[in-house]
Amino acid sequence: MLKPAEIIPCFLALLAAWRRGLIITACCLTALFALYTLAGFYLAPWLISKYAPQYASEKLGLQLEPGRVKINPLLFTVETTNFSLKEKGQPVFALKKFFVDFEAASLFRRAWTFADLVVEDPAVHLVIEADGRLNLAIIAGKLPKSAEPEAAAKELPALLLRHLKLSGGSLRLTDNSGEKPVELNSAPVAIELKNLSTLAKERGAYTITAALPDGGKLGWQGGMTLNPISASGKIAITGLKAATIFDFLQDQVNIAKPAGVISLSADYDFSLPDHKPSLLLNLNKLALTGLTLAGKASPQPILGLNSLKVAEARIDLAAREIQLHGIDLADCRIALRISPDGANNWQDLIKDQPEEPEKPGWLVKMAALNVKGLAVSFADESRPAPIGLEAQLDLLLSGASLDSGHKKAALSRFAVNGKTLNLTRGPAGKGQKAKA
Repeated sequence: MLKPAEIIPCFLALLAAWRRGLIITACCLTALFALYTLAGFYLAPWLISKYAPQYASEKLGLQLEPGRVKINPLLFTVETTNFSLKEKGQPVFALKKFFVDFEAASLFRRAWTFADLVVEDPAVHLVIEADGRLNLAIIAGKLPKSAEPEAAAKELPALLLRHLKLSGGSLRLTDNSGEKPVELNSAPVAIELKNLSTLAKERGAYTITAALPDGGKLGWQGGMTLNPISASGKIAITGLKAATIFDFLQDQVNIAKPAGVISLSADYDFSLPDHKPSLLLNLNKLALTGLTLAGKASPQPILGLNSLKVAEARIDLAAREIQLHGIDLADCRIALRISPDGANNWQDLIKDQPEEPEKPGWLVKMAALNVKGLAVSFADESRPAPIGLEAQLDLLLSGASLDSGHKKAALSRFAVNGKTLNLTRGPAGKGQKAKA
């Protein structure tokens, strides 16, 4: 037991030791903080700038220019500017600015949380190669594979993205899989997401706008969950040129580039129960104006359509069913010509396609089809005395259905109102006699 005279010296000795330990601890913490700060501000950006291009070149065969990389280890932010990724000198991906803000407080929460993710002026070049593979899929296949087999069912990591904003984006798609290369460009593209999360039943919101080729516009907004995967919302397309769609179908058809403009608006509800896609699409409006089709062999149009309107329709992907409540067509022109050898100008519009495995059929129901101002032009030059028919008609169909799976069709009502009908008969050819 300490004597009274020894208590004060012992206390002072303990205090001095504690102070020395505190100073040493403070110095160590200060040194660690300084190293952490220096590593975050200077070392990490230098390592990324030095070794990322080397890795991309050796492992992926790509040329990577990381631009200027800035990391703030105190605010937990990362920013890079003027980033670009190229393959054989051709751009694959580039952006002017990428910024991400990680919330340090999320280290103590149930999900990794990112307050902001900003992407400015991203440019993506997608290429469908001659063998049908996408260039990004080829690049992803070059990434190192894990030695351990993946678990059959793996939960998504807990993530929360409070806000994502993409602005000034551009998309370039080149399709080299057909007879002729096809290119599509879309700019600008803007995307905004709020509260996107992998947490169970946490719903986020998104808004997407994009300029389509030749003046078309895309508007897309709604909400989604990632656990489970589901999405619902609205989509609207205006001013989409029929020629834009044709560019990707020209290897399957024998028609010239068509004229026409498409606009539509629809609500949708998508989910993935038991890993099987389920999509309900409620079409509120579909309009097609100024459509003109002509075969490649002849410049004369075989189909003209001034206006097509679908007021309401429902498409159920899981049930493979389409319900059309009403279709209105106005000022239609159809030209059918049978040549002297018996061939007609419609039979070769679709090129022969390789046989595919038989798939479940679709059930299509149409409540009404109303055609106003149908002009029919028919010419048969295969007969000894050619005949021609010119007609102006109005048509009305109701209660129609088509079951492609069971190869059944039904029609409740069919009405024709003939306005004009002209039948002509030409003289018999040389060595032929006209027969009644």
